[in-house]
Amino acid sequence: MNYIDLYEELLLGFDARVLLEKKDQLWDCKRKNDYLLNTDVHQPFSTDTNVWPTIFNFYNINKPEYTGFYQDTWEDYNILKHYCTLYSLSNRVSFYIICISLIYSCCNDNEKELWQSFLSGYNSNNNEYSLSKYSLTHSIKKDWIRIGFDVSDFWGLSALSNIHKSIKEKDTAKSLFKRKLNKYHLFSILDDSKNYKIYANKEFKLHSPFFLYSIWLCDSI
Repeated sequence: MNYIDLYEELLLGFDARVLLEKKDQLWDCKRKNDYLLNTDVHQPFSTDTNVWPTIFNFYNINKPEYTGFYQDTWEDYNILKHYCTLYSLSNRVSFYIICISLIYSCCNDNEKELWQSFLSGYNSNNNEYSLSKYSLTHSIKKDWIRIGFDVSDFWGLSALSNIHKSIKEKDTAKSLFKRKLNKYHLFSILDDSKNYKIYANKEFKLHSPFFLYSIWLCDSI
């Protein structure tokens, strides 16, 4: 057993995401009909920054050139919160600070090898033991709240909220999964996200393989 196999979730990074005040500010009826399984959702949450924008892009906030190894996320929660606090002092906006973790235990052997190769590149020791530093158990706080599970590709593109679906694809997906989504357009039950992963890998092969990610609410400002 690899040392990393002892851990179920791997922390990929933190981010600050916008909370939209106006209805249909980013998600008008057409966009919802094209991409969402449940069009009654006010604002979908996601790993995908095209679905749920980071405040740094949405409000054009300057940030350090390097913040983290995974997409636009931040490695250091405290530094991220410092930048967010400075911005909130002079601007009346609301946003969530979130954590994105990979459900590593739900990866098959090939997928685990892919993530091990990627993560080991950011460790000076470059060995399996060093990957244990990404275990969510080292960082998680008691007051964090799991918002839900997203099903996205390696770089966070969401199969739930950011792949255009044909009428036939939408009808099939809605009949199978719409009722299983929560108010954030995420799955609340891990087994439901597992089933959607199987569906997405079959139906959206251009973007596969897909992975299961957990989104945690760490703080709100």
